[in-house]
Amino acid sequence: NENNNEVIDSIHQKMIKFFDNEMVSLRFKLDQEIIKYIREHNSSYYALSQLFYMRESLLLDVSKIKEIYNSFPPQIKKSHEGIQLSRYLNVWPPNRAIAFDGVTPSGNKLAFPADFEKKVVLIDFWTSWCVPCRADNPGLIKLYRKYLNDGLEIISVSRDDKNVDAWKRAIEVDSIGEWNHINENAWEKGAANLLYGVTAIPVKILIDKNGFIVYRSIGSGLNDLEDKLKELFGY
Repeated sequence: NENNNEVIDSIHQKMIKFFDNEMVSLRFKLDQEIIKYIREHNSSYYALSQLFYMRESLLLDVSKIKEIYNSFPPQIKKSHEGIQLSRYLNVWPPNRAIAFDGVTPSGNKLAFPADFEKKVVLIDFWTSWCVPCRADNPGLIKLYRKYLNDGLEIISVSRDDKNVDAWKRAIEVDSIGEWNHINENAWEKGAANLLYGVTAIPVKILIDKNGFIVYRSIGSGLNDLEDKLKELFGY
């Protein structure tokens, strides 16, 4: 019955929260050790290959990857991984919005940036089982309501393509249905996750009214985003 379903769902959510927190903690500890190894062995081809695969780490943004990459000697940079990483760093991050589309929970088509002309758009990459992602939602609600009349829009892009019901339920539970949502296979050609190089979540990308990317964050927390919105809107 309905009460049993609610109990099962509650237990399920608690299990997800526990294991997600444990995995995030373990991932951070492992990444810290790998980054330490890379910094201490910058004359090693193996260390550079590890840096290439650390692009998705929550602890490294592009500027930090560039900093570490530049510490390697020229002969190491000429390796296969070195050349691939150099190409990646030369084109990433993009400075302009990249077009994508999707389907909303109600079945309507959403097209970005075509449907958001002259809007400041925050693209929020998340999923229903991601605890750090959902922890930001109360703060996002406040920011959205503060700047909505000034032209702020949010597009939340979820990876719940295999569990649409969980996606819709998370939107309802977190009371975030007042802005735009789409759900996608993150690795499918044309997916927003793929186009914007999102390999780990949460990620938030802010695009100004002229279509320029002015802010990108990896991980939870809204303080820097709030500062950027104050800068854009003047209050």
